[in-house]
Amino acid sequence: AKKKPLKKKKKAAGAPAPAPAPDPQAVALAAAAAAEAEQAAAAAAAAERRKVFLARLHDEIHSFSEYARAYETRHLTPKVESMRRRVATLVRVLWPDACVEVFGSVAMHLALPSSDLDLVVIGARASDAGSPFEVLVRELKQQPWLHLPSFQPLATARVPVIKLVSIEGIQTDITFGDAHSLALHPLPSERAKLT
Repeated sequence: AKKKPLKKKKKAAGAPAPAPAPDPQAVALAAAAAAEAEQAAAAAAAAERRKVFLARLHDEIHSFSEYARAYETRHLTPKVESMRRRVATLVRVLWPDACVEVFGSVAMHLALPSSDLDLVVIGARASDAGSPFEVLVRELKQQPWLHLPSFQPLATARVPVIKLVSIEGIQTDITFGDAHSLALHPLPSERAKLT
């Protein structure tokens, strides 16, 4: 029998040379660049979201302002003017040098059907008849246009206020102040002094 030729054993290949160690400085720079790019992308996305939000907010404010002005023109102005003149006339009878100012949402032209009419009496002085608050409360109770069940003089409030409703349903808050305090008031006002 023929002898099988012996297979030659393959020489084991030499082990590959180890890869050079990465440069720590280069790795750190690459990581910093990647983090910076990620932050820039996040900032750009946030800026875009803010831009979209502000645009929507602007549109909503504009729509609300248009609605409020339309409501004011159609429904509110005649009633407000009537109420303001009633109070101003009464105030001028009691204190000839006093005047009445309008402030708040009505003066800002942002009043809604549920908004109150905010009035401030300027220049009223105390007398033997009592404080301006007491005198005006007494006189208001006698007015035929007042819805008496809704009349609420709140003398002990932080800012004393007379809350009332006219027979037409105009809710009104009346406070007292002076020219200096009104000048510091953050809301614009409209003079209601009768000539």
